[in-house]
Amino acid sequence: MTNNFLNKLKKENKLELVEYSNEIRDSYLDKSDSCYKSAKILLENNLLENSIGLSYYSMYDALLSLLFGVGIKCENHSGSILNCFLKKMNYLRLFLMQKKKEWINNIMLWMNKME
Repeated sequence: MTNNFLNKLKKENKLELVEYSNEIRDSYLDKSDSCYKSAKILLENNLLENSIGLSYYSMYDALLSLLFGVGIKCENHSGSILNCFLKKMNYLRLFLMQKKKEWINNIMLWMNKME
């Protein structure tokens, strides 16, 4: 079923191999960082729903950065996520581990403020 979905995206030109681009990769990484910082500000101001949305886009833009960095273009959220996890890219795991530590620390600080 997963392969059918990815094949459908390929036929629709929403998933394709492209020449890798450090410029596009860096642009998406900057966008990811901006979303993360905004999500953090929103979280600190108890705007949880908006913070969650920007947190998602921070992770998604980081994923797009990774994909462009290795020459994969995907214009579909589910396809990007599936493509990444099917290929078991270690770069993403290391990046998310770093961000996860930051997020956990921020959540713990936020929870302590709520007490």
